[in-house]
Amino acid sequence: MGAIVGMPCRRGISTVLGALLFTIVAVLFVALMLRTFAESASTLTEVTNINLQNAAVENLRISLSRTSTKLTATQAGASVTPLYGTKEGDETLLDTLDGKSLNIMSTALLGGVAQAVLQLVKNGDFSNDSAYWTLEDPWRVDNTLHCARVNKTAQSISASLWQTVKIPSGLQSLALNFSYYFYVRPTGEGVVKRLSLTVEILQNGRVAWNASVAWKPSDNGKWLQFSESVPTEQLSSGSAILNFTLYLDVKQELKSLDVRLDNVSLVAAVPVAVPSPVGAAVAAAKVALGNAGASANCTLTMALNATGFVEVYAPAAGGAWVMVSKYYVERGYAWFNATFRGNSALVYAYSAQPFKLMLDYLQAAQPSRNATVVVTNLGTAPVTVYAVWLNGTRMRVERVLAPGDSLSVPFDLGSSGSALEVRVVTPTRAHVARFAAGDSAP
Repeated sequence: MGAIVGMPCRRGISTVLGALLFTIVAVLFVALMLRTFAESASTLTEVTNINLQNAAVENLRISLSRTSTKLTATQAGASVTPLYGTKEGDETLLDTLDGKSLNIMSTALLGGVAQAVLQLVKNGDFSNDSAYWTLEDPWRVDNTLHCARVNKTAQSISASLWQTVKIPSGLQSLALNFSYYFYVRPTGEGVVKRLSLTVEILQNGRVAWNASVAWKPSDNGKWLQFSESVPTEQLSSGSAILNFTLYLDVKQELKSLDVRLDNVSLVAAVPVAVPSPVGAAVAAAKVALGNAGASANCTLTMALNATGFVEVYAPAAGGAWVMVSKYYVERGYAWFNATFRGNSALVYAYSAQPFKLMLDYLQAAQPSRNATVVVTNLGTAPVTVYAVWLNGTRMRVERVLAPGDSLSVPFDLGSSGSALEVRVVTPTRAHVARFAAGDSAP
């Protein structure tokens, strides 16, 4: 009977102990979950704070440094071709800022007739390889220098290159311009018997006009300019051939020979009707710089001798021209500077009275091939720079920049286009800055 009474007591004690143990385990589990959650939240907060700190600290200034070579009009191979009006003086007057100017005398348009200028040569700068030209060996087109070139030695050479041009009807004047370059080695006395370049205009099976330029030891390795008016009496409207022939005769084969031809221009002036003139008189000219690149920064100092307007145009796509600046000249002989980028521009002036457009000084700043990217840490914490990119070129850096520190990374731009993009790679991002090809500052 006593044993029967003891069984319920032991069962009650077991139940209480089980409930107590379950409660302890549950409390421990809840405590563990709370601790894990707190640690995870703390870790996430720390990571977020670090990312925010990095984002706030990485403050980089990116600049581009690039030197330029300043060229005078002669050094830049400048030529001024009148489109409307008459030219007075030559391009050497543009070398010095001295008030002695090359002038374009305006032409009156009230009568409805003016003089138009036509360029008869196509691909005269050889930028489109050998298009429109026929070349005899050893003439070839150098697609790096963009010129026709002979750099193959021999004791004797007689080789031509030519292009068919169309002489317009009503021809009033014709002007031929081209740049040429002779280099030989050795240059001792009597070594070169003959080295010359003869230019001819052939029409109807005969030579209508010709001229020659010959090598001189004093001009060895120099670019020179040929400019001459071509008499029109022996020419008629229709097809003609503009032919250049290289002649070489030496005692013995040269160690080095380099002959180049570039910027060939044959300009014809013809009368044209002008509808709705914008003024009583206009003057216009094309300014070309044969030795300057497309990224050159040019300054042209000019004036009018009367009240009028001057507009400056730069080449655009499809052979069109786009206006880059316009000036109102309130009084005569007020000199001002017009700027343009590239190696050619059109200058167009007009007035209510006859005038002259005066061009006094032309300078071209040609950016060098070398550029330096400067990265400065403007933040409050060190920044690791892994690499610096300029367009498609990567320079490995792997350097830590302390606050206020800078690093300079040199690049060779080579044939980079008109836009330059810099990317600075850090642990958190790629910092990007963009510059025009002629820029030299941030």
